Amino acid sequence: MQGTGDEAFICIKNFSYIFFNYRLVYFYYKYVVLFILFNN
Repeated sequence: MQGTGDEAFICIKNFSYIFFNYRLVYFYYKYVVLFILFNN
């Protein structure tokens, strides 16, 4: 019982981590595109 609970917690933790990284990469990518547009 405790093992499955830990697995579920790790799964939720990894999902939130991946979701946060996706938002961070998207924000950074948008910043880079704006930077390139303003430089050109």
